Amino acid sequence: MSKSSVSNGFIAGTCLLLFLLGTIVYWSHQLVRASADLLAVNELSRTHSQAIDPAFTVAQMGEKYYKLSVPDGASNVAIHGHFNATGGLANQIEVSVLNDDQFADRNNMSLANAIYKSQKVTGAAVNVALPGAGTYYVVFNNRFGLLAPKAVQDNLTLQYVK
Repeated sequence: MSKSSVSNGFIAGTCLLLFLLGTIVYWSHQLVRASADLLAVNELSRTHSQAIDPAFTVAQMGEKYYKLSVPDGASNVAIHGHFNATGGLANQIEVSVLNDDQFADRNNMSLANAIYKSQKVTGAAVNVALPGAGTYYVVFNNRFGLLAPKAVQDNLTLQYVK
């Protein structure tokens, strides 16, 4: 082998090595940058949750409601959980999830357009997707209970990402 072919091989090998090192440094930088961007997004987008009172009483011929606020920019808004009622002859309660307008007009309408409405039940699971930012109400209705209050236990939670 001549000196010329050895030095050409050495130069080619050095160029290849420099190219590979440059590529590794470039992609390492891109990975670190993407990780930093992901951390920034995770810092800005957090799951928030707000629990509803886990145990309470609804008076006979009455109702109890909980007002829940979802801020602008929230996504993946939902109410999840389960409720149970005891008291009276049938141990039943009605539960509705209403927006502001539905809540204001709940005495004048049949609640047919409610976001969620159970029948008169002893208990049920609730998994309701909400449209986004706004004010919502979870209403526990015992207006049909003429003689007895209802004891309610629940683990209902409002959740959203912001």
